[in-house]
Amino acid sequence: MLRAVRFEQRFNFEIESRTLELMKEAVPLLDDVSGDRIRHELDQILLENNAVPMIGRLHQLGLLAQIHPSLKWDDTLGKLLGTFLFNQPDDNWIDFLKTDEFRRKTYGAYAILLHKAVSNDIQSAIKRLRFKSDLQKILINIHDLWQMQAALFKLPPGEFCITIEKYAPLTIFIIWSVVENDDLKDKILEFVIRWRKIRPITTGEDLKGLGIPPGPIYSATIQKLRIAWINGDIKDETEEKILLEKIFSQIN
Repeated sequence: MLRAVRFEQRFNFEIESRTLELMKEAVPLLDDVSGDRIRHELDQILLENNAVPMIGRLHQLGLLAQIHPSLKWDDTLGKLLGTFLFNQPDDNWIDFLKTDEFRRKTYGAYAILLHKAVSNDIQSAIKRLRFKSDLQKILINIHDLWQMQAALFKLPPGEFCITIEKYAPLTIFIIWSVVENDDLKDKILEFVIRWRKIRPITTGEDLKGLGIPPGPIYSATIQKLRIAWINGDIKDETEEKILLEKIFSQIN
């Protein structure tokens, strides 16, 4: 049935009425089809030039909801999915993403289709479609980021970077694609273009040279310095040294 819809939309014909009746009657039989097989057919659809009308047709025929009830569809979602699938990432993203087109399109599409679903529904969809572990993680992380986008927006640049860089580049790209707050989109893009590359001058070797015993204090100190650079609280090596002395005076 999924393949019939794919060919119908690819070759621009309409499934014959009697065949369509039989397909509608057979919709419940999808429950007996393995998740692997359904996912394979969906993957093929998502790589098609007519992916959006194909998904819309699946929805119209009741197939999308039968695959899993959390796979919602409307015009807004269709527009978002179309933009994601057919607008190539620009130069700001290419080096950061480092992923192939198949993963970008299919993983991103599933995340878009499920990004507003509740956590239990996402887990259920993961189980039904037997998603791979890396896609499972992306879907769960996208859900978490979607829920916390208001808090993310309020974070200062440094703290924002420390928070968001815990996620995979593809996850960051997808959440950038779906968030509706333009200021948050700009903040994510600033992270990708500039903030993520900022590092303090001080290194672990420098800390060792100051006689500080190796341990968690190294990463904590360097992180504080980095946050200060990103936030614009320090702007040169002298100011970094002053902040470093202040950090250690508080520790001691």
